Amino acid sequence: MLNVNANEDGLRFSVSTMSGALTADWPLWVQVQGSRSADPNGDTDYLIGTIGAHHRLSDTLYLGAMLQVDHVARNDGIGRIEGSGWLAGPYVVGRLPDHPLYFEGRLLWGESRNTISPFGSYSDRFNTERMLAMARITGEVALGDVTLMPTFAASHTTDRQRAYTDSLGNAIGAQDIALTRVELGLDVQWPVLLGVSEWIVEGGVRALHSRSSGSGLTVADSAPVDGTRGRLDLGLRHVTGSGGEFSMSGYYDGIGQRDYEGYGLAIGYRRSF
Repeated sequence: MLNVNANEDGLRFSVSTMSGALTADWPLWVQVQGSRSADPNGDTDYLIGTIGAHHRLSDTLYLGAMLQVDHVARNDGIGRIEGSGWLAGPYVVGRLPDHPLYFEGRLLWGESRNTISPFGSYSDRFNTERMLAMARITGEVALGDVTLMPTFAASHTTDRQRAYTDSLGNAIGAQDIALTRVELGLDVQWPVLLGVSEWIVEGGVRALHSRSSGSGLTVADSAPVDGTRGRLDLGLRHVTGSGGEFSMSGYYDGIGQRDYEGYGLAIGYRRSF
């Protein structure tokens, strides 16, 4: 499956596939995602690849393991920071046998290796240890042609940077950060006829609460996302005659929070092959 998405910030792409190459009982799946974005403070390139396999415990429950490798580079015109890392661990997906209630969860551990060049004249290297825990529950309720999808999700991530000495002989102490996020949302889908083509209208509203804690400079960097806020989403999807899917969407994030605001428009095309 190929998905290309462009908006005012840059370009994003993803490629995913699933195969029975491992064994019939442990199908293998692979996903690669990347993005390039620009803002007034600099440019960011991001690439992430994930490989996993799962086993069917029943018709409604799957247990698997996954490995995620990522690379990010940030250039602000004066300095540059880039890092590569990995996360690995188990995951579970499924639904209730008699109800359209879907759930998923994962627990991953890993580390990263980073290089920072704050003034473009010298480079320092440091390592981090990290962890990610995530859970999501999504329901589905059909009311005629309208489909309601309530969602509850929670995630917790930690990143601990080890102490090191920079190229100027300065001791850089260990830093750590923990970020917890809880989300409660309701998405809606309904078909509409535009001319002779059928489109799917998608809308959603959600409340998000984020809280960060830790020590060092990383806390100051994450402070603007702390607190409770609302987000609105609205979009259109259309499946073309050739089997591709064209989409347009927009969002506004930061309702009720004075220190944070986010918004965007996106146009995407996805095709399975």
